[in-house]
Amino acid sequence: MARVSGGDLMAVARAILLDPEARKGHLRNPETFGKQREPIIRQAHLWRALGGHPKNGNYVEDAYPEYFHGQAPLRAPSVFNFFLPDYSPPGEVSDAGLVAPEFQITNETYITRSANGIFYLLIGGYPGSPYGSGEMMELDLEREARLAKEPRKLADHLDLLFLSGQMSDATRGVLLELLPQVPLRNDWLEGTRRKGILRALTAIYLVLVSPDYAIQR
Repeated sequence: MARVSGGDLMAVARAILLDPEARKGHLRNPETFGKQREPIIRQAHLWRALGGHPKNGNYVEDAYPEYFHGQAPLRAPSVFNFFLPDYSPPGEVSDAGLVAPEFQITNETYITRSANGIFYLLIGGYPGSPYGSGEMMELDLEREARLAKEPRKLADHLDLLFLSGQMSDATRGVLLELLPQVPLRNDWLEGTRRKGILRALTAIYLVLVSPDYAIQR
């Protein structure tokens, strides 16, 4: 496209954005379309989706992102980002002749650490939380706490907010089975006894560590 566009960058951008594979790949090739969300992108998505703002009003100290995620802003080891563009993990992906670059930084250790990192951001970020430092992001959980009394509505909301309406029946089933068992009011979550906060935090965490969220289609 770049060779036949005559230097028209608008035409190049249009061809990329309107490419059939990019726009309808999830329908044409549902088994192979999509990619793994980078861990640092998951963290940024959490903050943006839940209106994160610095507790101290000035800045955020993102402690040890490389420990939790295997990557950190502006610290890529090469111009190819944190992974090679032609990386293909061994197994079914490689056997099918496909590539999945983001999986180059994925292993058992970082899967666990990334899940722990999400928990840390949530437990230290709810309004009134005494956990974590003053340099953490505080999250706005007003909507989620309000919806927590109706697990089905909360699941629908998080489906739209984080999964673009693509939540699987399996993930929805886990939410609807577990959430009613989480008390609306709690006596152990320090800093707040706000109705619905604990259930909202539980639901958000389960969505963010689900396979549905890990793979973006």
